[in-house]
Amino acid sequence: MKKTLFWKIFGGYLVIVAVFAAAVLAVSFPKIRNIYIQDQVRHLESLAGILEERVLELLSGEGTENIDRFAKTVGRLADARITVIDPEGRVLADSERDPQTMENHAYRPEVLAAIQGQKDWNLRFSSTVGERMLYMGFPLVHADGRAAGVLRLSVFVRELQDIISHLQGNMLRAVGIVAVVVLLAALLFSRGVTRPVGEFLAASERVAGGDFDVKLSIRRKGEFQAFAESFNAMTDDLQGMFSRLEFQKQELDSVLTSIREGLIVIDKSDRIVLSNPAFRRMPGIPAPDERFFWEVVRNTTFVDLIRRVREGRKALSEEVDIGGGLYLCNASWLEAQEKIVATFHDMTQARKVEKIKREFVVNVSHELRTPLTAIKGFIETLEARASEEDQKYIAIIQRNTDRLIRIVEDLLHLSELEEKGLPKGIGEVDVSVIAENVLKIFEPKAREKALAIELRSPSGLPLIRGDAFQLEQMFVNLVDNAVKYTEKGGVNISLDVVEDSVIVEVADTGIGIPAGQKDRVFERFYVVDMSRSKKLGGTGLGLSIVKHIVLAHNGSIDIRSEEGRGTTVRVTLPVGALPSS
Repeated sequence: MKKTLFWKIFGGYLVIVAVFAAAVLAVSFPKIRNIYIQDQVRHLESLAGILEERVLELLSGEGTENIDRFAKTVGRLADARITVIDPEGRVLADSERDPQTMENHAYRPEVLAAIQGQKDWNLRFSSTVGERMLYMGFPLVHADGRAAGVLRLSVFVRELQDIISHLQGNMLRAVGIVAVVVLLAALLFSRGVTRPVGEFLAASERVAGGDFDVKLSIRRKGEFQAFAESFNAMTDDLQGMFSRLEFQKQELDSVLTSIREGLIVIDKSDRIVLSNPAFRRMPGIPAPDERFFWEVVRNTTFVDLIRRVREGRKALSEEVDIGGGLYLCNASWLEAQEKIVATFHDMTQARKVEKIKREFVVNVSHELRTPLTAIKGFIETLEARASEEDQKYIAIIQRNTDRLIRIVEDLLHLSELEEKGLPKGIGEVDVSVIAENVLKIFEPKAREKALAIELRSPSGLPLIRGDAFQLEQMFVNLVDNAVKYTEKGGVNISLDVVEDSVIVEVADTGIGIPAGQKDRVFERFYVVDMSRSKKLGGTGLGLSIVKHIVLAHNGSIDIRSEEGRGTTVRVTLPVGALPSS
């Protein structure tokens, strides 16, 4: 590259010098020739002015012999050829030849112009003397205006050729010397420019190769010194930056290695550009680097999750089955780099434990149902025969037996919801009708507690697709909790439509929920007031059942509450969200 730059600079100067020299030579030689000819023309004009009067006198009466003798004498003295020609073109006198032997000159260009009364010159080869000559014709006119003839003066151009040849040699030598000097200067300048550039290139290659200790000399002046100082400062900054990047990379590698969950980064071309050891240890995962993510994680759910994250540019979660294991995959969108970060939390053991717990609850619930039913039957039998004193003990046994039976039924219902997921008896459901029916069930209990219970529903409420029985259970649990935990005021049930969803709100003026406990109300067996719950026969499973019913219908649930001032449960159910059964 250095040679290329050198030859570009030096070659440019070489071309300029060559063009300049050629231009000087091409212009100077014709110019010198023209100057010499013009000088000779002026010389001949001066000589003609001196000779013209004498030649006219000789033509007037002394005879042609005297004219010829005069021409030869003056020609030798003036170092010029003198020719006198009459108006018909006959040569009367000539300083070089015998005029008797010369042909008619009427058609010579300079003679013809002089006969016509004009001065003219012509440069041509003379057949008479056998050399190139410069001819110039002057008209001779008597005092009375009559044409007397032509005075032609000429000189040999051999001197012009000698002068031009001499000048050519001098010019060539001068141009050659100047060209050599200029080219030497151009050579030194080119080397002065390309040498530091070559050093810069070599230093840049070393920096590109990772050697940040390279430094450029700052002894040069001007722009090269400023560039060298900037380059040295840049390498210092790069060295510091790469040291920090290397440290950060080591930190990142340590963090990625310490993360127990699998982690990958997917670029905009769907290739995995980063992964941690935990991901590479997942069963059924081949070497992931620089491969398409769908080649590594062969799961349609995961592929669809990545597609939805890329289209929606938001974070989404999904459970994915990979290599026989169940993983909770959280995928997030990185806006700046247009990449996706996906983490894989192993849920296999947790789901197994949940399944075991669910099966245990179902089995225990089934096993408890029969003896509890028997106990309830015997209690009813004893109630008819017991004394008045024993009645209060039998009532306590009966109340707790009923509570156990409700707990068993709620556990079986909850297990069924968790096991089956989406409801099976799907159809078009009018939520307002269900709400009215549930309201009638709780009106007597509300009257007993002097509570106002009210339903607000707009006309034309759209139907939703869902399981009517489960939705009824949702309303029963929500209204039951509201009535159960409200001692004064009332319960309001409101239905509304927002975009493509039906909104259900059950609001009460009861005891409310403490701020720190709102996130736990959907847990199994969790109750806000344990003593009140036992007194009223609560199982602590109602809101957990409600949450599973809502999620099974692709809805959402939210609670707003203030301790001592009441609670509002808001359920959002999408219209037409479930497929046909």
